[in-house]
Amino acid sequence: MPDVKPATLKDQLEILIARLAAKEAARPGALDGDDWWQLSEAEEEVFAIDRDRFSRLVMTHHCYEAFKHLSDSPEWDEALIEQARQDHSEWCGPTLSQEEFAGFAAVFDGLTGREAHATYTKQEFWTVRLGVMVYADERRSEIPPEKSEST
Repeated sequence: MPDVKPATLKDQLEILIARLAAKEAARPGALDGDDWWQLSEAEEEVFAIDRDRFSRLVMTHHCYEAFKHLSDSPEWDEALIEQARQDHSEWCGPTLSQEEFAGFAAVFDGLTGREAHATYTKQEFWTVRLGVMVYADERRSEIPPEKSEST
């Protein structure tokens, strides 16, 4: 695939989706697994993710994280991100949300609401499994009993 200089973040997203899809086509199963950029059989079933569209879904989420300045990936052109942030300042707040991602995914890649919800939830629960995101009631249960009694 020849290197094409994208004019917008949306253009860059389409190029990266095509590259990832080509990688999967050349090496079937390349996106199978348990990492954030992969899809496990359990995730495919639980989140009802269409494996044939997974490269599109995961790359759109990766683009959202770059847009939000959450991922420092050399794949994304910083000037294109900044232009997109100027064009869509409504998504530049400090928090993440499924609703915000759904809006971003619809505008930048035409994902359906169901696809966006499944993708966002899959990624969110990946952080739970990794231990990055811990729920408040889990934090309390991790306090050793001798310390919780003295506090």
